[in-house]
Amino acid sequence: MERSIELFSFMPDFYTFWEQAQFSPLREKIKLWDELFEIKHKEFYRQVIYEGTSGDKLETMKQAKLASFFSTLSEADVKRMQTQESKIKCLIPEAVNDVFNTVRVDAIPTCHYLVPSLHTSSGAVRPFNQKLVAYYGLELLSRFDRSLDIKANIFHESFHHLHFQNLFPALMEKYEGTMNLLTFVRGEGPLFFAFTEGLAVYVTELAYPEAFRPGLIEENVPLYQEHFHEYTQGLLKDGKEFDYEDYEKYFLDSSKNPSVPEKFGYWLGYQVVKSLRKEFSISEMMALPPKEIDPIVAAEIRSLLK
Repeated sequence: MERSIELFSFMPDFYTFWEQAQFSPLREKIKLWDELFEIKHKEFYRQVIYEGTSGDKLETMKQAKLASFFSTLSEADVKRMQTQESKIKCLIPEAVNDVFNTVRVDAIPTCHYLVPSLHTSSGAVRPFNQKLVAYYGLELLSRFDRSLDIKANIFHESFHHLHFQNLFPALMEKYEGTMNLLTFVRGEGPLFFAFTEGLAVYVTELAYPEAFRPGLIEENVPLYQEHFHEYTQGLLKDGKEFDYEDYEKYFLDSSKNPSVPEKFGYWLGYQVVKSLRKEFSISEMMALPPKEIDPIVAAEIRSLLK
């Protein structure tokens, strides 16, 4: 079956910006970024990369992200991005096809963006203009040497795209059409995110057992296993008043919190999904309404902690 895939690349605009800005000081780089690049993609960056913030908070986040991004970006990084871009464009439809073949559901249109993500992520799914899109941060995704690992990353995000299409109508109704990451984090809490991320890790591993597992930090796995009870109890405690700092602590690899290794929330969700497979098929888990996810995951966690 032919899949309907929309693919947009912001990279030509980025390369044009870089040609003029690469040797400029930081302040001038940011000015040229605004004038040559972001002005063409302002709403995408506001809604997706800057997480729906506004006003002073938006400006503070933007300046911090740009300063961090440009402090490490080199000409070698940009050349690698240019070299890898065409290959990644070819891998996206292959990975999307693999998603539908793995979960065996009817194909739906999917929308994908290749962007400089300011080191935010190698890939993610976000609401943009009232629909879901997947984006891939080329400066990070292009670092993977093996095509298999690139496909696994694309597969992981494309699976999220498919899964969230089931959840999106109920979530948009709940948040009255104004859903962004910050409100979403506070509204749904850690069990929802653990489940959705764990399911994506699990299904990606089914499709590509020889690839790395996107979302997990493999060198942290021994710690995840050794301190599973401790970290899980901490997540449940933090989940009572879950905010963006807690989300970063358990679900982002930018976390610097010393009390728990990065991405533990993915590992917890992965273990929950493996356990739930005794009762549920993948398609049944994908079809769970958002309001049913927390009690099911909580019950399974209680079983895992025994």
